[in-house]
This record gives sequence, C-alpha cells and structure tokens, in this order.
Amino acid sequence: KNVGRCRVLGVVKPEEVSVEVCARVEGDFCSGTITITPKVTPRPRKISNDVETDQLIKETKGPNHYRTILRSSLEVLDVETAYDRLSGSYSGSYTLTTRGAYYIAMETLYKDFNGLDEARDFWPPLLKEPVLPTGEKAKVERVTKYHEGQLTDSSDEVIKCEKPIEKAEKKEICKGKCERRGRWVVKPDNIHKILYTKVRTKKVQKTPVAFKWDLQKDFLWEWVFDECSSPPVPGVKIPHQTILVTGDSQLRAMYFGMVNYLRGNGVDCIQNISSPGHVGQYLFMGEDGSSKCAENVKGKQKANVNGVAIHFLDDPFIEKVRKNGKHYDVVVTGFGQHPASRKHWPFKRYNETMKARAASIGELLEEGKTIVWITSPKYPDTQKGYPVGVKDWRTDPRLLLFNHATRTHLSPYLPNPRLKLLDTFPITHPMGHTSSDQAHYNNFVLYEMVKLVVSYL
Repeated sequence: KNVGRCRVLGVVKPEEVSVEVCARVEGDFCSGTITITPKVTPRPRKISNDVETDQLIKETKGPNHYRTILRSSLEVLDVETAYDRLSGSYSGSYTLTTRGAYYIAMETLYKDFNGLDEARDFWPPLLKEPVLPTGEKAKVERVTKYHEGQLTDSSDEVIKCEKPIEKAEKKEICKGKCERRGRWVVKPDNIHKILYTKVRTKKVQKTPVAFKWDLQKDFLWEWVFDECSSPPVPGVKIPHQTILVTGDSQLRAMYFGMVNYLRGNGVDCIQNISSPGHVGQYLFMGEDGSSKCAENVKGKQKANVNGVAIHFLDDPFIEKVRKNGKHYDVVVTGFGQHPASRKHWPFKRYNETMKARAASIGELLEEGKTIVWITSPKYPDTQKGYPVGVKDWRTDPRLLLFNHATRTHLSPYLPNPRLKLLDTFPITHPMGHTSSDQAHYNNFVLYEMVKLVVSYL
C-alpha cells in the first residue's frame, strides 16, 4: 500500500471504537486511508426475513454506518468506507488536491444493523454520535437549527496536504458511466460569493399547512469528479426533439431545473419546491415584477424550449417507463426513494423490480432511445416523522444498497453509449443541509446535477 505514516486518532468513546489514518508516501501525504474499527460486537439477530438478504447485509455491510467528511476552506469531500468482514473494520481512501489542512469530521449514524433492518416495522434510530471530539478550529457557522442537525461536526484532527499530486495526463471527459468519486470545491472566482437559501425550520400551522422559513448562508460550491472532467455543457441547444422526465418528486425537480436551464436561466431559477403554496417565496423576480422561472408544481407538465419538447410524467415506481418512453428521443428517469419510504420495500423486492426495470431500459436502448438514469440522492437526516408522517426507511445505508442494485442491473447495458448513469448520492451526501424542505435539493446542488444531465444529452 506504500504507507508512509500511520497515526491513531483520539476518539470520544475509546472503549467502543478506534480510528487510524494512514498517509501514502507519494504526493507528500496527500492521499491515504481512514480505518474505523468497532470494538463492540452486536448481539446476533435476524435483520431480514429473506435469508439471502440477511446474509448479504451481515457479510458485506456490517452492523454500523459511519459518515466521514474531510473539509478545508475550499473543498468538501466524502470518504466512503467499506466493511471488511474478516477484520470487522470500515476503511476508505482519500485523495487531496489542494495544499493545506483538511479537518476530519466523523460520526456514527446507525448501529446494530438498524440502518438496514427489514425485520421490524420501526423508525430506524438515527444516532449522529460524534466519533472524534468536536473541534473549534473548523467550526461551520450555524444559521438555522436545521443546518446544525444536518452537518457533521469537524474535529481538530487534520490531514495536511503539503503538495498535491500532479497528474501528467489530462483527465478524460466523463461519459456518464457511473462516475462516483468527487468533491465540492469553491473556485477562485467564487471565493467571495455567498448564497442564501430559504429553509423551512418549523411547522406553525397544520391546516392549511404553513411553515416558518429562515435564511441559510453558504458558499457557491461546484461539483467536480475525481476520475474525469465534467463534460462541457452545450448551453441551451441540444441535439434532440423530445425529452421525457419521469419518476418521483426528485425527478420532477430535475425536470423544472432542466427547463429553467435550457431557457438560459441561472442558479437562481434552479429551485426545487414540492409544495405549490410555497413556490412564490422562491421565484427569482424580473424587473417587471413577474417571474422568469418555471415553477415547480405537481402533476403532468409540458414545456417547449427552443424547439425541444420536454415533458414530465409522475411515475414514482416508473412502472410505465417502457410504455411512455417509446414516444420520446430521450428518457430521464430513476427510482428508489418511494420504495424505501412509505412502502418499506425489502431489498429483495427492490432488487427484483430493478432487474425488470433494467430490462425495460434495455428495450428502449434497442429502439435507439437515449437514457439518463439518476440514482437516489441522499435523503436528509431524519429523526422523526417530519415532514413525512410515516416510519421512514430512507437511511443512508439502505439507499446505498438500493443504488448498488441499480448499478448492478444496468451495468450490462452501460457499454451502449446512449445509456448514461448519474449517481447522485455522493454528490448530495455532504450537502444535506441545503435541502429547503428536508427532502429535496435546490440551488447549487441541483444546478450541478442539471448541468451534468444536460451535458449527457
């Protein structure tokens, strides 16, 4: 592994877990691994009523789920850790691209298989327990309580990158083949640009529903992939005549984001508001007092932008993707959050359904259609039934498992250049605090995903 130095970090509960950071020699310690080793073995119990799923979870996912984020003044990157059954530890690699100190933020989200438990009808208890002592040196400014609840606090432990690795070859252009590793960066031109996002922080009236809203400050971050360069965005003109966007409310957000983007509207218009009653609070107003933005409202939607017909059809389980998709040149789709939310689908059911949906995608590809599949994004951390009054199963580990099944079943079709796969989980994972309604993404987060989808067309 070419390890240059390793050190054990001080943790909050040394009797429960240990953390080790190992930096590689090359690049002046700007890359390496982070390993988390639990010291407590959970009691044996059934996780799923399906034997194969039970074994899969226990052998490949492990009992706990951790979140690890490295944060500098100009970058935020997620370190995804994988479970090793033999050692019982969780390990992930990192590569730093900017000289300076990266503060380590680490917390335990779920223990004892609760994030993937299918055998009980319960609300998975979200812990958000800091693994490392919370520090003061890289404390993120809190604007709202919601902001505080979504962030993973940084410790004073740092990884210092003395000289970033210089890559001799220019990265190839991303082709939409499920590129996953990346980071959020603040480009030099945007260092002094601040965004204010409205977030709903309190329900003040049940009927009709009304919320208290607060402003939340953030930088204008941009998403970049590690493995490749983001494709150049062609602007408002694309080489297709008809586009269907179909799926759940996440896809509806993508639809309105695409319409606004293709109309030439900027990040101010790329908003995702699920409730029509609150749309007016978010619209960017023109000089004449009218809105230039496409409003995000429920139901069927149709738009024509520069000769391109772009439609949205509500189909949370994309049961009609084959039937409806045959009438369009391009289909932008995906599903996963509804099965994990109200329906409490076990993994076996999602896996079998995804296999059938992949077959439908294969048939559309044979007919010459272009497909952009969008995986489930991170669902903001939820500890109670707000905003959805159900026992919500949209935990990080469950959505990651569903997304893995998605990639597995679509991978046989990926050699087809007309199939694009955008994994939105790593993009949204560090940005849960930017969700305006504790469910969806808006502003720069959705804007970056919209640019990627349009570039794949």
